[in-house]
Amino acid sequence: VLLFITGVAFLPLLVSLTGHSLVVIWAREKQFHLSQKVQRAQDRLAKAFFLQMIAAAFFFVIPFQSLFCLMQKDTSSWRGEVLAGTRSIIIFAISLKPPVQSLIFLSKNPALRK
Repeated sequence: VLLFITGVAFLPLLVSLTGHSLVVIWAREKQFHLSQKVQRAQDRLAKAFFLQMIAAAFFFVIPFQSLFCLMQKDTSSWRGEVLAGTRSIIIFAISLKPPVQSLIFLSKNPALRK
């Protein structure tokens, strides 16, 4: 319970700090006159980082939060099919995170896209 409360307490702070750092990076990028190639590379990096945060939330944070919530609830009255489906979805989402992240970066590589 304390781990869950700690995660919930620090999650808004981490999200706001990450968002603020992205805003600062983009503002500093506009101050310096960088070439368009460097600006495009920075934009791709920022988009990839944002995509990683979404993937981490969807494939890591949400499954573990639902797992912790199910640990605290009394699920003895639930049907077996519902419990099996819920468990398989959670396990699938947790184990899918590394392949999804690697596929994101592999799909961005033009040499490997062919």
